[in-house]
Amino acid sequence: MLKQAQNSPIPVEEQVVVIYAGINGYLDDVEVSEVKPFLLKLRSYLKSSVSSLLTTIKSEKKLSPESEETLKTAITTAKTM
Repeated sequence: MLKQAQNSPIPVEEQVVVIYAGINGYLDDVEVSEVKPFLLKLRSYLKSSVSSLLTTIKSEKKLSPESEETLKTAITTAKTM
């Protein structure tokens, strides 16, 4: 899930999102071969449509209840795209 290309690290706030999706069962219904493409799509969606969430995670250094709800909605939305 967190395999990163050399010299292209994933920002910590995006790592939080990826780990959250993995440990909370959001990837359970995604085919193994589709996990990486889905996570790329999710990260892209967050950067373009919900960038304030990433900024909040980065600045607060935690996932508040409000941020968690926003993240849940974003993951669900990205799955339907």
